[in-house]
Amino acid sequence: MTNLYPYLVNKNIDSIVMFPNAWKAGKLYNIYPTTLNWFTAQRNSQAYRTGADKLLDLRGNNEPRLDYEYSDCPELFMEKYSMNFFQYTNNFDFWTTSGGGSYTNNAGTGPDGVVDSAALFDNKVALQGVDFPGGYTTLSIWAKSAVNPTCSMNLFIGGDQQFFTVTDEWQLYSFTINTGDTPSNCGFGIVDTAYVWNPQLEESEYATSSIYSGDFQGERAQDVIYKDITVKNYYLAYFDIRLVGGATITNIFEAIGSMNNNSLDKYIALGTSKTNELIVNLYNNPTNQVINTGTYADGIHKVAIKWSNSSVKVFVDGVLEADVSNTAGLPTNTTNRLDLGTIAGNYYPVRDRIRGFIYMGAATDILPTDAELIQLTLLAPLPDFIISQVGEYMVTQEDNNIITE
Repeated sequence: MTNLYPYLVNKNIDSIVMFPNAWKAGKLYNIYPTTLNWFTAQRNSQAYRTGADKLLDLRGNNEPRLDYEYSDCPELFMEKYSMNFFQYTNNFDFWTTSGGGSYTNNAGTGPDGVVDSAALFDNKVALQGVDFPGGYTTLSIWAKSAVNPTCSMNLFIGGDQQFFTVTDEWQLYSFTINTGDTPSNCGFGIVDTAYVWNPQLEESEYATSSIYSGDFQGERAQDVIYKDITVKNYYLAYFDIRLVGGATITNIFEAIGSMNNNSLDKYIALGTSKTNELIVNLYNNPTNQVINTGTYADGIHKVAIKWSNSSVKVFVDGVLEADVSNTAGLPTNTTNRLDLGTIAGNYYPVRDRIRGFIYMGAATDILPTDAELIQLTLLAPLPDFIISQVGEYMVTQEDNNIITE
């Protein structure tokens, strides 16, 4: 437990305490704690999230996604831009089908909970001829066995394929290859009987959330969530995050969050790799400084970054993992923007989830001490005098403490 009250009320400190649990189009904000902190949210398209009922839920333009896939409390879910190269994703009358079996459109309730949104396939293959762009290509589909406890399904991209055992619960299955720019037949085959929903083919190293397409190939815009801040001399950014491995296959880390000058020229960013390496990157064009704190397991982690013109300290799960000089020479007097999931609205967000975020900017070096930040990032049992609970987010006004799991 860390008492943050002296820092949050100090007149020399700007602060934002964000437990993402409320939203509307264009805004992400929190109702716990009661101090109103908000971020601008941008995404010029609809996008799916997992709702509290564990069903897929389509949100409107610019609505941030508070996601419940892994937890009973809301976690901020952000994604990169992607396109579904398939057309008519849930109307197989427009697909090429083969095999001695049958299919029926609008035959069952899909993973979105909508009646008759899923198709029923019985020993049938469905494909489309797609001129996909090459590089990493991923085919994904929601499927659920309809009659027997399990059935077999194969996903294929050209001459490459992978087989899966489909269970009687809705699940997303995906297959990724790295290939050249070749026109190809892409699709799936069902042996026995299964419901299917929203097959998707995209230029990506992994399957992103479902993108609906009708007459044309569907698109989902990138999520951008940011807030302008006042320039200070000392900064602290704290992230309560859920790491989900396999977010990327590229060698470039992807952003969990950043402080920047509203460009890609000057920033400090927290990112992660496919193997859950946590990486702090300072960039002062053209100088780059990389701080790799190591690899962490899937699940909850707490990271605090405290930096100034001279030094950078990184705390992870109650350990001071890095205490180094600011060799990139990244100046504090240009930092005027916070981004969750991106760097100045650029670079890919990852599949990881943000559960909580605290920002502090101070004119003088009066941020929390190293000992306090070790306590703030410690993965420890909760005290038993909590008076407010929002899922796994805990807040108490006793002694003006903010408690995070």
